[in-house]
Amino acid sequence: MFFNIRERWENYIGPFWGISYAVHYQWEAFKSGNEFNLSFRDYGFANFYKDISDHFSAYEDTLSVPRLVSEASGIVLELGPATGNQLPRYQAKNIDIIYGIESNPAFISVLHSKINRTGLKDKYTVILGDLEDEAILEKNGVTANSMDCVVSMQVLCSVKDGKKTVQDLWRVLKPGGTIIFWEHEESRDWLTRIMQRLWSLVWPLSIHTCQVGRPITDLLLKNGDWEVIELETEGKPWDLMPRVWGRLRKVAHGEGIRSAVTKNPS
Repeated sequence: MFFNIRERWENYIGPFWGISYAVHYQWEAFKSGNEFNLSFRDYGFANFYKDISDHFSAYEDTLSVPRLVSEASGIVLELGPATGNQLPRYQAKNIDIIYGIESNPAFISVLHSKINRTGLKDKYTVILGDLEDEAILEKNGVTANSMDCVVSMQVLCSVKDGKKTVQDLWRVLKPGGTIIFWEHEESRDWLTRIMQRLWSLVWPLSIHTCQVGRPITDLLLKNGDWEVIELETEGKPWDLMPRVWGRLRKVAHGEGIRSAVTKNPS
């Protein structure tokens, strides 16, 4: 706790800058209105993210994200594609079809443009709706035991009900299907967890319902029966958004966690 005071302080105040930028976009959205009948928060977030997505994509390029997404194959469900940052990372030759479910209509035109530019027009179907809406998913063929792969890149932090979402993702995966994820999660450092909870009072209001300290690892492992292909964490004790990423393979009910390879960098 008493070590690395400077690093802790810099990290603990870090969200202030993201929130201030997001609030600016929300204010502009409040003044202008929008054609989608979105709340000013949702429309402001879409404009905010569209402006920073290239920078965020460049950041992801330095991490495990491109390699993880390239592992997707067969029939794929992508959660929250937004501006389509992951599209160039798919290996088209390994893909039958990708269903991208996106709840914010302000992203759709940008997403379609990216789909066309990356040559996935014949393999990518955009579904406008909420991940929690089973009727919309089923209408588009996303049903029980129908997906070879689910891709979630920083989306599980923002869903309304994390437990139900993971259960539903397990349900739609075929036996032997995989979920590929890269998320931020709850810190294992007690002081950082306190700061996460404090920031969570305001962070979801500006950054599209994102929960700073959601226990992603627990949500995944406790709400589905998996074989762990890879599961790793990244981050210092004072990081407000330590990362967890990996691949889990669906196994039959009752088999639980069959194997695990976990790395915790210091």
